[in-house]
Amino acid sequence: IRNVYILYLKMFKKYFLKIQLKQLLMNHLKLLV
Repeated sequence: IRNVYILYLKMFKKYFLKIQLKQLLMNHLKLLV
C-alpha cells in the first residue's frame, strides 16, 4: 500500500509540474504578444 501511495504521489507531482510549466509558458506568451 505504501509503495502505491508513493507512486501515486510521484505521478501527481509530475502531472502538477507539467500543468505549472504549461501555465508559465502561457503567461510568457501573453507577455510577448
